[in-house]
Amino acid sequence: MNRPVLWAALAFAGGIAAIDVAPIPLAFVASAALILFGLYVGPHSLPYRDGFLVALVFFLAGSTWSMIRAPEQQGDALAQHNRRHPESIYTLEATVVQAPIYMADTEYMSVRLRVTSGTTGDPPVPLPGGVLLRWSRPTMALHPGDHVQVQGRLYPVLGDVNMDVRGMEDYYRRHGYHSTLRVRGDDLERVSSPTFNIRYWASRLRQWEAEVFAQTVPAEAQPLLRAVWLGDRTALSTAEYAPYLNTGTAHILAVSGVHIGILYLTLQLILRGILRNRKRRAMVILGCIMIFALVTGARTPILRATIMLALYLWAEFLDREPDAPTALSLAGLLFLGYNPGLLLDTGFALSFTSLGSLLLFSQRLADRFTALPRFLRQNVGATLGVSILPLPLTAHIFHVLGWVGPLCNLLVIPLLTLLLWLCLLTIAIAPLSIEVASLFGHAAEPVVWAIRSVAQWGAAISGGHRVVTSPTWLACFAYAVLAFGVFRWVAGGPHSRRWLGVAGGAAVAAWLFWQPFYQPATVDFLDVGHGDATFIRTPGGTTVLIDAGNQSDYVDLGARTVAPWILAQGIDYLDYVVVTHPDQDHIGGIASVLDRIEVGEVILWPWPSDDPTERALVTQCAALQIPLRRVGTGDTLEAAGATLSVLHPKREHPLPGINNQSIVIHVQWPGMNVLLTGDIEALAERALLPFIPRVDVLKVPHHGSTTSSTETFLDATAPQIAIASTRDQPPRVPMREEVNARYEAREIPVYRTDYHGGIRVRQRNGILYVETARGQRGYSLAPKDN
Repeated sequence: MNRPVLWAALAFAGGIAAIDVAPIPLAFVASAALILFGLYVGPHSLPYRDGFLVALVFFLAGSTWSMIRAPEQQGDALAQHNRRHPESIYTLEATVVQAPIYMADTEYMSVRLRVTSGTTGDPPVPLPGGVLLRWSRPTMALHPGDHVQVQGRLYPVLGDVNMDVRGMEDYYRRHGYHSTLRVRGDDLERVSSPTFNIRYWASRLRQWEAEVFAQTVPAEAQPLLRAVWLGDRTALSTAEYAPYLNTGTAHILAVSGVHIGILYLTLQLILRGILRNRKRRAMVILGCIMIFALVTGARTPILRATIMLALYLWAEFLDREPDAPTALSLAGLLFLGYNPGLLLDTGFALSFTSLGSLLLFSQRLADRFTALPRFLRQNVGATLGVSILPLPLTAHIFHVLGWVGPLCNLLVIPLLTLLLWLCLLTIAIAPLSIEVASLFGHAAEPVVWAIRSVAQWGAAISGGHRVVTSPTWLACFAYAVLAFGVFRWVAGGPHSRRWLGVAGGAAVAAWLFWQPFYQPATVDFLDVGHGDATFIRTPGGTTVLIDAGNQSDYVDLGARTVAPWILAQGIDYLDYVVVTHPDQDHIGGIASVLDRIEVGEVILWPWPSDDPTERALVTQCAALQIPLRRVGTGDTLEAAGATLSVLHPKREHPLPGINNQSIVIHVQWPGMNVLLTGDIEALAERALLPFIPRVDVLKVPHHGSTTSSTETFLDATAPQIAIASTRDQPPRVPMREEVNARYEAREIPVYRTDYHGGIRVRQRNGILYVETARGQRGYSLAPKDN
């Protein structure tokens, strides 16, 4: 493959990726520079010397540019000031960067603000920065460029931060947002709106289109229509979204590369028989794509996909055959040169690989199905082609794969094409006649019903999809070889069958290496806000999850954080799931974990209660045929290479209060000695004193509340370190200062999930090692790190 731009783009991306994973970036870049120098002054007869030189130049450029453009780890001026003065009330004058669609029934909006003047105190001190505004019960629509004023307290936490996974806080920080502000109702004031701002008017157009759909489309069809046309999934419930996720059709719910690719293939098919001149045809297609990007809101993902396609079609204007690898490589260099952080942006990666996969494979695959009618051939090519490159990425993000996906996409993609044209007609006719536009809006209802039915049918097929773990790097490399082999096979040529054999061998290797062969023993305390979730892997490989965070009308931490984190560790089976007590911030996320991950046994406290969440959990275990056991003092959980002993509660004498009935587990293996305390309070701590052991690691009881961590309990356990799972989430308060002072008086270091994110404790050679997710990323929020 004589495509120098491709190798340059891969080397540039490799340099960016290396900086993200290298422990000492400067030393890494210096080593690459020395190799480059050695090749330059070395013998000119070295094979592929010039190619290696070019690749190293771009690798070095990528790594250097990534370091230059890396966001400030400790945040902007506003965030740094807030960390020094956490109780301050700020008055912010800001410009809206991005805002969702607003409707009369909208309960919550997340708005990105670029603060031009953040002040506090007297005299005021100007503090610029990026703020994520969480607005409950909003009162108006906002658009990019709007100038607003708002007042309130800032919070430094933007989301859950855990080991080995990238979350929303990582995303926001890469884009320059380092603080959160919570407001309600009329707390925000719009000061002015811009006159000449393309993004402002594009957002206004998007808002108007949502209002048109509200007038012209039946209510049941509106959530899906807003998702596929406007990229707004806020109206889709979790239950409605799940079938698309399980059938691999969730890509239709984000306006990005797939939509652009489908529109391009449709226009190419229609115009091929009308416009013979390739330049004119390319110009018409590009014009239609640009109009589509505009009317769908001109949001960043759709604009990136439009630029990618424009680079692909540019060859037509130069009287050359479009070359997908070269066009994609140019687009990659352009986007990563503008923002190296995009390499770690899952939205960008999915859009890029989906459109790239369509351009690389769809037509070549269609040409292989010569026995099919032309339209069906194109549909089959697009359906199979679109999923080839993104497959390991979708497995890593969504943790679902299945044979039913291609079949569902085969039906959904033509339906989506029809739906997009109906949306366009509805929007185009609405300014002339709402009544006529309603005809097309109502015509979309059976198409929406058909798409929804296909997704629900596919999700209901037994064995049609499977929850999978994130692939290892070895599996990803093997899959890249597979994709290359398939590309060479569909391209034809004298050795095409040989390449098909290479693809088959790579598929076997990807399957073999999908999960890691060995994982060390660990205790991980997950960042799940003001709740609990602890994961244990013993030296013999026994896996235990204790609690799974909160579940409410707004968030399910079992689905959003806990289950994805477990699957990202390469774990698809848990020997035990322990629920310490029925408080919602402990039991809430369990149901989603049981739905996604196979479990050997569920462990509960001794006495059944009337709690509805507990009753639902018992019913769920019966439906999934998961054994359920109630434990008390003296019971043990069998574990390979470790001892897990239940110290509390006693079966015969239950203490008053749900918290005091929490399961307390003592975990031991050579070099590791951990006490997990649930939400026990002073009464339960006192009951444990006669037989409580000294431990290395103590989970701070009840999130650091004043009800717990009595001095006698701390003296009896005498831990080396303590872990507090806590966060400032009104009305809940973080670990109290007076409680923290008890630990400080005994020189017990406390690691907190609100300061450190997820916390990992391991032992090597009898020594405890503590790693923190925020510390690993360089933005710990602990006061001593300020």
